[in-house]
Amino acid sequence: SVLLDRGKQGNGILSRYTILNSRHESFHFQDRQGRSFLHARLQLDAQEAEGKVVSVICTHFGLLRQERQFQADRLTHYIETKIDPAEAFIIGGDFNDWRSELSPYWEKRLQVVEVHRSHSGQHARTFPAFFPLLSLDRIYVRNLQIQTARVCGEAGWRGSSDHLPLAAELLLR
Repeated sequence: SVLLDRGKQGNGILSRYTILNSRHESFHFQDRQGRSFLHARLQLDAQEAEGKVVSVICTHFGLLRQERQFQADRLTHYIETKIDPAEAFIIGGDFNDWRSELSPYWEKRLQVVEVHRSHSGQHARTFPAFFPLLSLDRIYVRNLQIQTARVCGEAGWRGSSDHLPLAAELLLR
């Protein structure tokens, strides 16, 4: 499911699994650039996971600290009211969280873990792609087991964005 107005940035979820439904939510802050998140519920293959459902959210937070806190609060409220705590859950995106404030907040409120910090002890450095110094991008999970986590830093990935992509292999608990 992809939502993108012509000439604007957007959020997208690509899946080999059936997308049962999706929902696009705006969390625009004051007069800042429009921001949003996309939530999709995926039906996993019955042979692999007994037909279980996984919720996936992708997003792109704003640049200002106050804006990011507003967006984190809105997204947290959405997750707490719309996603069953027992359902497997993934949230990923560019959080512009160079202060690393979001992980402790969500670990406490949502009982999630940040994939790369859990796997290697620190958030992944993803920006700028040509010489990554900042940890802006994250993958958070709940009710999933982390098998591997990495930054896709090979030459072929470096020109695809100003950020390096993150990858993780996850298993249902």
